Amino acid sequence: VWQKFLPIKCRSSYARLEGFQRLISLDHLFEEMTPHLGKNGTLLEGIFATRCHSAYRGAVRLAAGGQHPEAFALMRSALENALYAFHLHHHPEKEEVWAQRVVDKKSREERGKAFAIGAILKEYEKYDSYNGEPARKLYEACIDYGAHPNADGVYSNIDLGEDERGKIALSMHLNTARVSLKHALINVARTGLCCLLIFKNIYGEAFQSSGLSEQLRNAMQDL
Repeated sequence: VWQKFLPIKCRSSYARLEGFQRLISLDHLFEEMTPHLGKNGTLLEGIFATRCHSAYRGAVRLAAGGQHPEAFALMRSALENALYAFHLHHHPEKEEVWAQRVVDKKSREERGKAFAIGAILKEYEKYDSYNGEPARKLYEACIDYGAHPNADGVYSNIDLGEDERGKIALSMHLNTARVSLKHALINVARTGLCCLLIFKNIYGEAFQSSGLSEQLRNAMQDL
């Protein structure tokens, strides 16, 4: 199934990238999780899980294609969807606050306070001592490398030089430099794994009974 979300002309070249098969294996775990959505969590939590999977796939495409800052923006989206699902699982009374975000200024402000990502990350760190800190560090990396137009994300995709006109800066829309590519691909993999571990906190019984927990443990050995 994974081939369907990759451009046809790029599939064979993507498959040869170092670490790309790891990304596909993680995508399979997302697919195996999908039938279990709703068995423990709510409908909205399941929707966040599917949006997380979609963002992960988008990040894979962009990272493999050389659009690294844009990939980090989608990695952030994947993490936020997973964290929102976790937050609502433990605070179901906030679902109405989330749904009423655009009704008026007051509800928008209430939603902002109820779903402040910094507070959710702190809550998750307290809940999951193993995956909490990696989730926070990954989120911070996403902000640094593309989710916000910060220096690391901008400068890592600029080629500085000089010609007869003086100093020049070439902005790379497609960055195929080995170090940058490897950095993007490994962070996509870590984001996918982190999100799956967040969902394990919601769908724990399903993960255990289906063998997903064991597959996750195997995936963690490489990251």
